[in-house]
Amino acid sequence: MMPKSWQAMEVMKTILSYEKGHLIMAAVRILSHKNQKAPTAGDLVELTDIPVELVTMLLHELSEREILQPIESPFDVRYEIGDYLKLEELQKEDESPKLREEVDKFQEKFRERQEAMEQLFGDPEREKTRQKKLSKLEEELRNFKKEGRAPHPFAEDDY
Repeated sequence: MMPKSWQAMEVMKTILSYEKGHLIMAAVRILSHKNQKAPTAGDLVELTDIPVELVTMLLHELSEREILQPIESPFDVRYEIGDYLKLEELQKEDESPKLREEVDKFQEKFRERQEAMEQLFGDPEREKTRQKKLSKLEEELRNFKKEGRAPHPFAEDDY
C-alpha cells in the first residue's frame, strides 16, 4: 500500500484510464457476484486496496460517462454496470519515460553483475587453481591420518 503522501499525489494527478476503468468494472462484477448485491465504494476499496479518494473519483468519472450506474438510497450509494462498451473509448495509460529509464538502468546493472559473476566463477584457470588447492588439502589430510595423533600432554600412562 502507498504511503499517505503518495496517495494524495496519486489522487491529484489521476484521470480515468482504460486500465483503471477495467479494474473498477472487474471489482464491481466480482463483488456483485459474490455478495449478490451491487457494491459500495467501501467494498471496492477493500477489494482493490486503492485509496478511498481515488476509488471515489474513478466511480464519479465512470458514472458521468454512464459506464457505471449509481443506485442511491438514503443510507449509501451502490454501483451497477451500465454501458460497459464505453470502456473501450477510454485512453490507455502511457508508460512513463522516467519509469522506462529506470527499468533500462536496472537491466544494465543486472547484466553487468551477471558478467562479473561469470568472470569470477566461470574462469577455467580459477577452476584449475581450486582443484589444485583441494587436492593439496586432501593430501595433507591423508598424511595427518597416517602419522597418527601426538600423545596428549596431560594424559596418564595408565590408559
